[in-house]
Amino acid sequence: MDLEKLEKINELKEKGILSEDEFNKMKQQLLSDNTVNNPVKAESNKKKGVNWKNVGISFLITVATLVILGIVGVILEETGIIIADENEWKAFWRFFYIFLGVIYAIIASKLETKKYKNCAGAGTIFLVFFLFGPLAQWAGTYEFLQIKQGNAILKDKK
Repeated sequence: MDLEKLEKINELKEKGILSEDEFNKMKQQLLSDNTVNNPVKAESNKKKGVNWKNVGISFLITVATLVILGIVGVILEETGIIIADENEWKAFWRFFYIFLGVIYAIIASKLETKKYKNCAGAGTIFLVFFLFGPLAQWAGTYEFLQIKQGNAILKDKK
């Protein structure tokens, strides 16, 4: 919808140049041209490409998670729960990312990520978390931000 046009016809109505009925007809015509009712316009108005702000935010969330997890690991080591054995550290990190993968898979199913282009479904997100850990967290967080901010484009209903 062109906000300037709507303001202009509102001014014309206030000056008495347009009647209430004429104003409503013109307003309805502007609203029918709105991107909600015009999927071609809606598609062209979507932001295309990478949203660098969301890339940065998701990267910071991933780094913060890694820092917090490292602090928790050091605390667990100091208390004797985890010994500084390399295999136990690997198990600790793997357990954490499997747990986080479950959380992200639940969020993905709630956001119905399969409906969007370039977005993974819940099962895929869990599998990628299991295999890639922090990289998967970064990509998953970016995906969720894109959907929540309305930047993700829906797949065609074919």
